[in-house]
Amino acid sequence: MEYSLNKEGTELISNILHKYYRIDQRFINLLVNNEMWFSNPEDFNDPYDCNLTIDCENTYDEIYNHLKKFSQEQRLNQTNREIQDSAKYWFKNPDELKGYLRKNQKEELDRKGIACFSKSDEILLMWSHYSDSHKGVCLTFNISKDNEFFSLPFVVDYPEFYPKTNFIREENRRIRYKRIIATKSVGWKYEEEIRILKDTRDHGQSRGNIKFNKESLREIKFGHRTNPKDIETIKKIILNQGYKHVKLYKAKLKEGEFGIDFIEIG
Repeated sequence: MEYSLNKEGTELISNILHKYYRIDQRFINLLVNNEMWFSNPEDFNDPYDCNLTIDCENTYDEIYNHLKKFSQEQRLNQTNREIQDSAKYWFKNPDELKGYLRKNQKEELDRKGIACFSKSDEILLMWSHYSDSHKGVCLTFNISKDNEFFSLPFVVDYPEFYPKTNFIREENRRIRYKRIIATKSVGWKYEEEIRILKDTRDHGQSRGNIKFNKESLREIKFGHRTNPKDIETIKKIILNQGYKHVKLYKAKLKEGEFGIDFIEIG
């Protein structure tokens, strides 16, 4: 399997990603229109997802340097005395500092959309939860075939203990992305999730249906309970919508152990 460094050069990302779906009209539209849905982070089912508590244990100097840099970047034309006064106020009022940082976090998230993928196509719980109890499908993408669509991948971290997130101490915007949108509790580790991020500052559109290159879709795997009529419907779409390069597989339960194999079908 081939791997590539992400845009920041900090994480190895597999070129092969997987996405689980139930077979419904939304999925049919995905294939016909080669469009994938990017969600509002506030719509995720995990209440902690993209909603970590902000750590405000900062020194006066850290707050001052943060405000000074922000003033320069935004060209606010503030005097040094004004910046010092603001830093003293935030330092003495940590609850209000937390409110200010929470507002900044919300503004960051308001510009973003997220599509969720997995490193593996063999996760039984994913087939159960996201592919209609093994009656759905799993799509396999080669992200090197569409660098624009898959331009901001992040490997999700699953820390055992609740992480501290300090926006003032961590100034790098890309690393803050990682902290905000790619940290989940250890209970979700089975998903082996990788997230693709869209930001209005980089992509124009960040949410809703966004086009992907059909060449990036390489395989469709059907669950071992998928209705044969659904398989035939998808076969016709593959033939008629420019996906003739896509290989089709059917899942089969392993014997004597927990797991699935995939058998190629015509």
